[in-house]
Amino acid sequence: MDNEQSQVAAGSMVSKQVARRRALLVTAGAFVAGALGAAFFLRRQLLGLAVRAVPYVREPATINRPTLIINRWSGDGGAKRVGLEEACQAAGITTVMLEPEDDLAQLARDAIANGADAIGMAGGDGSLATVAAVAVEKGVPFFCVPVGTRNHFALDLGLDRDDPLSALDALSNGDLVKIDHGIAGGQFFLNNVSLGVYAQAIHHGEYRDNKKTTMAETFAAAAASSDDQAAIRYVT
Repeated sequence: MDNEQSQVAAGSMVSKQVARRRALLVTAGAFVAGALGAAFFLRRQLLGLAVRAVPYVREPATINRPTLIINRWSGDGGAKRVGLEEACQAAGITTVMLEPEDDLAQLARDAIANGADAIGMAGGDGSLATVAAVAVEKGVPFFCVPVGTRNHFALDLGLDRDDPLSALDALSNGDLVKIDHGIAGGQFFLNNVSLGVYAQAIHHGEYRDNKKTTMAETFAAAAASSDDQAAIRYVT
């Protein structure tokens, strides 16, 4: 009787050990599976980040009939100062001079309709965005020449703002790069958009000639009355 009981007890202990081993194996298996799953997920995330970290996708450019629209007043006459029109003529680039009564977007559409396989703008960031929107609409490459006041977009592209004519080299010895653009309030923009009081201020006609006073007056009006503040609604 005692022998039988001891045998049963021994068998029970063996069963518990086997159960513990199985539990450990299951736990280890689950841990390994979880680790592999996490590694796979992390690898996918890192690959995705690596792809998104590449700022531009490049491909060789083949441009034969580029047209550049020039705003002669931009940057206090920067285009004339650097001899842009003459440089374009020497490089075989068709130029269109923007006049006060012109519709800039229509000028770009007309140039493409007349055979331009790349459309460019020499001017400020606002006029660049207008022409770039037409380039996207028509599916042709866009290029810019930094003769504006700030030339933020040209700076983001890595162009030399102190040597605007060097931007023309892209048409003969450059690459096409694909970038993102945005839409704000129905308006196309390239690299930045202004919201709120600052955007209100720059819409005043006197802003360009008297920035500090215009900004101060706009801020004061917005602070004094909520009716004078910019109404902003975000949809993401």
